[in-house]
Amino acid sequence: MFTVIVYDIEKNSKRNKISKILAKFGERVQKSVFECDLSAQEMLNLKKALSQFDYTDSDSIRFYYLENSSVKRIEKIGGREVNLTKDYYVA
Repeated sequence: MFTVIVYDIEKNSKRNKISKILAKFGERVQKSVFECDLSAQEMLNLKKALSQFDYTDSDSIRFYYLENSSVKRIEKIGGREVNLTKDYYVA
C-alpha cells in the first residue's frame, strides 16, 4: 500500500538513524517525509525496525495510508515526480 510517513524526532542522532531506516523502505520527498509503496510484510518489517527506539512525548512518526483512488489524486508543485513502484497512475 502506498504510504506517506512523516516524522518529528527531537534528538539528531535518533532522527538520523530513523531516516536511514526509512530510506531503505521508500523515497525521501522532503526532510521529514517519505513516500513508500510497501506490502503488508514490508510494513511489518519497517515498524519492527522503528520499534527499537525509545520515543519521548515530543517524538512522533505518522503513517498515512493512501488508497488507489487517493494516490491517483496526488498533486505536486516542484521537485521530483511521485515514485510509484506498483500499478498506480497519477493523472
